[in-house]
Amino acid sequence: MSLTEVMQEVDSLNPEERLKLQSYLVHLRRKDDPAHRDELKQRIDQIHAGRFATEADLLRHLKPSAGGATE
Repeated sequence: MSLTEVMQEVDSLNPEERLKLQSYLVHLRRKDDPAHRDELKQRIDQIHAGRFATEADLLRHLKPSAGGATE
């Protein structure tokens, strides 16, 4: 399947399916990134130490940015 065909398929997705695809593409971009792995390790260590994200932190990470994919 060509990139053009993929883009045409994406055009036909509903908003919920596009959001799932967006999340998957972000996952693919990050999965082998050492800096991202280090950040995840730090966050997990903080959770184990009893420090959790605030509601504002969660909302900021869940809300799509105006410029594209969420980070």
